[in-house]
Amino acid sequence: MRLTTIALLATLVACHQAGLATGQRPDAAASSDAKPPTKVPANQDARSSSDSASAVDPLDGDAAVCAEQVQAANQIPVDLLFLVDVSGSMGEPVANGKTKYGLVGDALVGFFADRHSAGLGVALQFFPPPLTTACTSDADCGPPDTDMPPQFSGCFVPTICAPPHAPLGLSDELCSTKSVPSDCTAPASCMPRGYCSVSGFACTAINEACATGKAGDVCTGLPMICNGSSLCNPKMFHHLDVPFGDLPSAASDLGGALGTRGVGGGTPMGPAVQGALANLADRSSLRPDRPAALVLVTDGLPDACGPADEAIGSTVAQAAAATPPLPTYVIGVVGGGDPDAGTAKALFAHLAMVGGTGAPILVTPTASLSDDLLKALQGIRNRSLPCQFELPPTNGTSIDFDRVNVTIRGAAGTVSVLYAAKAERCDPTNGGWYYDSDPASGSVPRRIVACPATCDAVKSDPEAEVDLRFGCKTMEIP
Repeated sequence: MRLTTIALLATLVACHQAGLATGQRPDAAASSDAKPPTKVPANQDARSSSDSASAVDPLDGDAAVCAEQVQAANQIPVDLLFLVDVSGSMGEPVANGKTKYGLVGDALVGFFADRHSAGLGVALQFFPPPLTTACTSDADCGPPDTDMPPQFSGCFVPTICAPPHAPLGLSDELCSTKSVPSDCTAPASCMPRGYCSVSGFACTAINEACATGKAGDVCTGLPMICNGSSLCNPKMFHHLDVPFGDLPSAASDLGGALGTRGVGGGTPMGPAVQGALANLADRSSLRPDRPAALVLVTDGLPDACGPADEAIGSTVAQAAAATPPLPTYVIGVVGGGDPDAGTAKALFAHLAMVGGTGAPILVTPTASLSDDLLKALQGIRNRSLPCQFELPPTNGTSIDFDRVNVTIRGAAGTVSVLYAAKAERCDPTNGGWYYDSDPASGSVPRRIVACPATCDAVKSDPEAEVDLRFGCKTMEIP
């Protein structure tokens, strides 16, 4: 299903049957005398851009000819925030030299480059953050991981075991100044780690010249970082690795981030989901015209920040029940040989259910992972896109809302969709369409909305296009 935007021609031409006032709907007798066709005339099929044509007005008893403008409808896009697991287990090899994360990345890059994804708003966040995440206090890093010695938790200056004025390029033997007894063996001690500002060598004599002979090559201290902590603070995930941008222009930044991100660390799923949904809520408040959803891609259970399964479910459920709703799609990369596969699948099913998306999408870590995941992502795109289409800007002219029709071009040809006026009058089998606000009440509609059966028909055909046709009397559900 393509998302297209084509400017409306300046003038909408009305039907020219003599004696019929502009905007006047036919009476009940006239409507019953001329049944709407299921397909438009053949000479109007396969339109791909704004066009004009003559057509027989099906609601006029004497088969009057009217002129109409035809425009491909612009579907309301959706914003998707991808929350991608980069924990150590995602680095496990799968096939052809690729890891789970490598194959996931291939699928995401393919999805971002897919022409059918054009118009989507996409952002990217990884979890856990790198262990070198900058900080200014322990509060930035969150509570310590109970499995980690406390002296290696929180926010501190990176340190290594080294003797005074250690030679350049020394190996990284980690230590903590809080350790008792010391992690280092004399004559080495726990020294702040730095780097030579010109040559890049590791060094410990902070603010002193490096012994390279290069001008200005000074040992520069590293910033304070979160290390040895499970990084349980949701604020860590509120700042996105790649902020929202519309495809296809955002594809390059997204692909670059996927290609350069390494894997490692635990799975702080709880704070990651909480922070990502908070960011998504901010985005939704700024763009209330666009639906938004979270796409969680992970290969296992949360193993950091405590047993947070219930808390994660509560966070996801609250977002799905918000106004506007923020649903969560769950993609689980899990194989039958994983001893935790059953527990992981149960968690994924729970999160998808309370997240308002029904069931998780499960892919196995095999050579076909990229292809399987790409199909899953295409399915999410199809499901998440709303069946709403923008009425085009009129450039100062007014749309006669009594003379608008909708057709679908697809595998079955070009099929007319009848006007339902309101959601309650949608035909359960044949569908229909209505305006987002009733023009009969004096309001000015901004969108047309497809009834559920019509929406299903459009989404079941990946090549379907919706056309708006201006100029002939609106064909209504009897």
